Amino acid sequence: MPFVSSFEGNFGFGRNKIILNPITTIYNTTGSYVIPSGYHTALIEAWGGGSNGLSTNSSNSGGYGGSYCSCILTNISNSSTLYFVVGVGGGGTYNTAITNPGGASWCNLNTNTIPTSSTTGVYALGGQLAGANIGTTIYVGGSGGSNTAGGGGSSATKNGIGGDGISGNSGGAGGSASGGGAGGIRNASGKGGNGIDNAEGGGGGAGGYNDPSGVNSGKGGLPGGGGGGGQYAYPSGSGGNGQVRITIS
Repeated sequence: MPFVSSFEGNFGFGRNKIILNPITTIYNTTGSYVIPSGYHTALIEAWGGGSNGLSTNSSNSGGYGGSYCSCILTNISNSSTLYFVVGVGGGGTYNTAITNPGGASWCNLNTNTIPTSSTTGVYALGGQLAGANIGTTIYVGGSGGSNTAGGGGSSATKNGIGGDGISGNSGGAGGSASGGGAGGIRNASGKGGNGIDNAEGGGGGAGGYNDPSGVNSGKGGLPGGGGGGGQYAYPSGSGGNGQVRITIS
């Protein structure tokens, strides 16, 4: 379900026209949005999903955070539709060095396909996903920390690139970015903490080191935090899912 931060019914009267208040809606699942009558400008923001951490004795680095991309669309006609896809974070692994990239998040005006330019929408890559970002503002997610049990990188935010995960020393902390959620921290038993969720960008999960509970590594925060690495073939953390945010005015 989307989160709406203001209400459509509020408005004031300008000199010759009704001026409607901006509406911001956050989406964490794929869908579409029909722009109400009277609104003609849209700020489109997207965060890609984070990738997973790795989980073997020799390869247990943290995952990468998702990218942030935005654009502003103007002169939008009444009843136009914004189509969007929210990328899914890469799933954590057990005793394997397989990388599961985060899924891309995108939004496009009046066409239910990936945009080809920022004149109609945005395309934000997931962590470790091949390809090119699309937007007028683009920041990439943070890198995962290296062995041993590195922390996941954070997603990017509108303020800048994602923070890198800390290279592990028996479990590295997750990265954080300006304005986004904090990275996870490993506790005394070896369990990696989850990255913190934040609407501006998710923190990276902490790497886990020989946690007796078997949970081990932290998940990436929402949206787009990278998962923590898992030492000694314990489970690695999954990446956080992406996000799309639409503000109309």
